[in-house]
Amino acid sequence: KELFAGSKRWAEAMQKDDWEVDTLELLDGEDILDDELFMDTAEKIAGGHYGAVQAGVSCTTRSLARRPRLVLREAPLGLPGLRPKDQATLAKANEIYSRNTVLLSLALLVGCLVSVENPLHGYFWWHPHIADLLVRHILVLYGMHYCQWGDPWLKPTGIGSNVERANELCRRCRGGHQHVVLKGSLTSQASAYPSQLVKAWARIWTEVYADLQAQAAQPAPPTRGAPLDALRKLHF
Repeated sequence: KELFAGSKRWAEAMQKDDWEVDTLELLDGEDILDDELFMDTAEKIAGGHYGAVQAGVSCTTRSLARRPRLVLREAPLGLPGLRPKDQATLAKANEIYSRNTVLLSLALLVGCLVSVENPLHGYFWWHPHIADLLVRHILVLYGMHYCQWGDPWLKPTGIGSNVERANELCRRCRGGHQHVVLKGSLTSQASAYPSQLVKAWARIWTEVYADLQAQAAQPAPPTRGAPLDALRKLHF
């Protein structure tokens, strides 16, 4: 399942590796704030309908480039004294983050491969629900630069995941070349995941999932019976 699918490059890469993929994207008329859609998605995740869930949540309210800023690390839910319009925008974003956290938590509880992506240095990771998700489920935040995946811009990006092999996506720029500066229309263009990145991402997820399926198919080792003395201490 790809939440906030955007360009759907992740979904398309997974499909090429023979995954069946559902997407949720506002531009397709699918709003996570729609209660019926949200509950349907939650029920499918909780019911084990998916093997992997990826979320690329919008970062517009928490971008370092946003002026005026709506949040800071020390005020992750919103700065005091915001204009009513900005308060409404932020309240909507906070609810989206909360619902996203619920879906990802469900996915983690049922054993899905889970990943959530956002700019590495943005305030997204400081939102209380997102920070709690990372800590409570021991998700590791991996950092990468898009120039190492074939794009002309640096774009530091973070992926929080329960998949240890996500560290293979963690390529950092060592310099030695120029980066295109992201501004204007390039900003939206750079929101799509690099093609090389999603290809590697899909390959790793496919291999990890196959390994997990193989392990699950193995018969469980026989359990040793409790010693007689221990059994005598039990109260029924």
